[in-house]
Amino acid sequence: MITSRSYRLLPMGLIIAMILFAGLTWIGCSEDEEIPIPATPVNVQAEIGLDHVQLRWEMPEPSSRKQTFQIYRLIESENELQPIATIDQSHYKDFSAVPDTSYFYQVSTVEETSDGEKTEGEKSSPIRIDFFLPKLSVEPAKLDFGQSASQAKFRLGNQGRAILHWTAFEVVDWLTLDLTKGTIEPNQSQVVTATVQRDLSPDRYRANLNVRVTGAGSITIPIFLEVVAEPKLWISSSQIQFGYTETGKELMLKNSGTGTLEWALISPENWLVIEPATGRLETGTTTVRLAVDRRTLNPGQANTTLTLSTGTGE
Repeated sequence: MITSRSYRLLPMGLIIAMILFAGLTWIGCSEDEEIPIPATPVNVQAEIGLDHVQLRWEMPEPSSRKQTFQIYRLIESENELQPIATIDQSHYKDFSAVPDTSYFYQVSTVEETSDGEKTEGEKSSPIRIDFFLPKLSVEPAKLDFGQSASQAKFRLGNQGRAILHWTAFEVVDWLTLDLTKGTIEPNQSQVVTATVQRDLSPDRYRANLNVRVTGAGSITIPIFLEVVAEPKLWISSSQIQFGYTETGKELMLKNSGTGTLEWALISPENWLVIEPATGRLETGTTTVRLAVDRRTLNPGQANTTLTLSTGTGE
């Protein structure tokens, strides 16, 4: 049996148009592109600053999208993680941290697409830091050497909860310390001996000794010193002999100390004349002339003792 079939012929241009249309429809029906989850920050580090906690981290790979970072903090005693900052740099200083508190920090990455959609990645592993600071104390608060002392001691203490590293700076050349740096454990102390030089010009001296603590500021210790004038007599000879014929001798006086030296040389005998008999000495020397009037002396040996007095009691 012969079966007949009929066919409808379509124009070639219409067939091509239908194929192109079908292809365009398939391409337009693709699924929405997935937004990748942002990478998690790595190598998160926390350090204690003078009055803050310093955080730093790195990204495992670069991203072409706009990135910000979300900082989270948990106070150990409260056990509640809280966001505290959103920044666009890979470091952060937490100035709101309270000393003597333990914290946990985490960081996440937030990326933004071109149409403004934001996606937050996973938080970094918690990092703990004990925001404990050393606290320097000084006793006494000042050093007064007065007019005679050459040494004085002071005690540096650590009243904080962290190890204290200190360094002292000697700001004047007349002051020295037996220790200029040290380490003090919490609730411990260290004694330092200060020595001053007294061979200075008479005056009142003051200096500030600065003690710096690593990561915890510094403290200033006032230093007071008074150098009073201390004149001191030097005499060229304690015994003078005129022999059988001499009638004149010279005596040298000198102030080997500081300040002004007032002196007086007294003879109990009329046959011995002193010129000058009094004077003042600050620096240098002075010459005193002694003259014997042999006409007033009886034959034989004559002796006498001169009295040399000063304002210092010598």
